[in-house]
Amino acid sequence: MKLFLPITLLLLATNIQAKPKYELTLISDYLFRGVTMTDNGPALQWGAEIRDRNAYGKAWFSNIELSDQAEGLPIEMDIHLGYHHQFSGFNLDTEIITYNTFADEGKEETEFKFGTRLSKVSRFDVYRGLKLKTWYPQWSFKKYIERRVYLSGRVGYWMFDDASDDALHSRLFLGMDFPEFNGFTLYLGGDFISDEQPGNDNDTDDEHLVFVFGFTKQF
Repeated sequence: MKLFLPITLLLLATNIQAKPKYELTLISDYLFRGVTMTDNGPALQWGAEIRDRNAYGKAWFSNIELSDQAEGLPIEMDIHLGYHHQFSGFNLDTEIITYNTFADEGKEETEFKFGTRLSKVSRFDVYRGLKLKTWYPQWSFKKYIERRVYLSGRVGYWMFDDASDDALHSRLFLGMDFPEFNGFTLYLGGDFISDEQPGNDNDTDDEHLVFVFGFTKQF
């Protein structure tokens, strides 16, 4: 596993005078754009993010499910480094993301993201995967219905340069914040994908709908 570069980049990004924010999540299923990473089992996830002016960096960890032949720890580590560009009447987020595992599973990937905030509640992002040669455009939103209760969702589309097996992914969550518990949030919702194995031209296109619930605590 090639971790030297992402760790070095994260250290460079965090060499700034800003206070990091931490997040702990327990969720019933770790779904990456509709594809389960835990064989529909629960996941414990932890992240640390730091921002300074328009630059930001984040490290994120989660347990995952490995194949029977894999050797190593069933842990995923993602590194995010980004910059928010502000122009007159327009904004642009540019980000590099590396996905790493502590095992020889061969799931490492590097993505570039370009995105913009469309309004106070919605944004549009495009992800480009270098190893798997993927495109993933996504529209997302988060709208507070009341002071504590919010509705969040996203719609994305898997596309592959070397395969015709595209897939539509959507997610809709209802959440509730508990400010009296200092950054504690409960949420539940549904996650749908039109094909459980996007990019595999030899599989049967099986739709999959999963109901997910969990909580997040920020520090």
